[in-house]
Amino acid sequence: MRGGLLISGMFRSGTTLLSRMFSAYPECLVVSDPFVYFFKAYRNFHLEQAGAHGWHPDEPTPDYFGAVHGDLLQRLLDADLAEPVPAATLAKLRADIREWKSAQHPELCARLDDVTGATFADVYRSLIDLTVELYGDGATRLAGTKVSWCEEFLPALARAFPDMRFVLPVRDLRAIVASQNNQTGAGRGKRPLLFYVRHWRKSVTLAQHFAHRHPLLRGRVELVRYEDLVARPIDTMERLCTFCGLEFAEERLRVSGFRAGNERDAWRHNSSFAPSGEGIFTDSLERWRTILRPAEVAAIEACAGPEMVQMGYEIDDRRPRPADCLGTDCEPAFEDISPWLKPFAPAAYLRDATLREREYLAEDERLAAIEGSVRLDAGRERALFLVPDWLPVLRTAWQSHTSPDGASTP
Repeated sequence: MRGGLLISGMFRSGTTLLSRMFSAYPECLVVSDPFVYFFKAYRNFHLEQAGAHGWHPDEPTPDYFGAVHGDLLQRLLDADLAEPVPAATLAKLRADIREWKSAQHPELCARLDDVTGATFADVYRSLIDLTVELYGDGATRLAGTKVSWCEEFLPALARAFPDMRFVLPVRDLRAIVASQNNQTGAGRGKRPLLFYVRHWRKSVTLAQHFAHRHPLLRGRVELVRYEDLVARPIDTMERLCTFCGLEFAEERLRVSGFRAGNERDAWRHNSSFAPSGEGIFTDSLERWRTILRPAEVAAIEACAGPEMVQMGYEIDDRRPRPADCLGTDCEPAFEDISPWLKPFAPAAYLRDATLREREYLAEDERLAAIEGSVRLDAGRERALFLVPDWLPVLRTAWQSHTSPDGASTP
């Protein structure tokens, strides 16, 4: 496997844009989205090994808040992709990729029987090598993929591939919700509000933990705010090129030179909102203000406010507490939820008033812990904050934001 790069983050956060910007360099290839089922296969393997119950192989990637599936997150954070791949797992992986990506990557799907390996690391290497064979050339020396919401697999990839690097974009959660709820093409359909909130918090938590505190990943992870990427593309991309060992060239920022996700055609803007020009545009940065209902904005800020402040996003100081949102129209109707998500647990509370109350009370408990009015035991703290010692980080940012002088921590 040549080099090694993974771009990951919350969906609608600029992961596709970044993959196209990197792939504009002849020596770099970042294939968009074909391997999400590799990470699902690895997750399912660990669920089986742990003897977990009540899960479905096609269920969404969990957000891990509330300790769903017990110790799954810790198992994945400690993993290294060295486990032998069962033959049935490899066969299902090939079938899932074919079903998911035959239209976008027909050449790749036609060659999936060539993907082999004794371990999960071998299979991942084989997948990347196949993309280089199909879409790269002799100049390709940095190869990888873009896969949304798979941050929990970074330590395993880092152990398996010591030279791999990771770029993790973060975007204002309000803009993500507006973008997804307004989407009309492939992938359209709304998500429950707490689905957005918890997956965004997971992404932000793990991204910052890996970038700043994880001994294996420190120096190998680069965070980038979507807002900085589109507002200051030259400065941001120059920093990312230095991080990845590429020689920055401003002409590579021309959108007309970007390839589509199939690595063949010219790229079209992957946005829910029509661009006003032909370059990288900023039109959608604040459009959430005209798209989201006031109750949606209030609930997002009530449940994700500390992380939003910690990432430098401004929020309304008059927001309600999470439990106060129960009587509002902050949630979408169940019939508007994406069909693929409806059968699974993250959507269940939309049709169960008791469960909805429990979920929002858990959000209240979390905020109270950040404020310091509730003490948590170690197990409950891990269930509500995912990684050790993250609660004090949020508490510091939150106290700074709510102090009398109104200072906030970027």
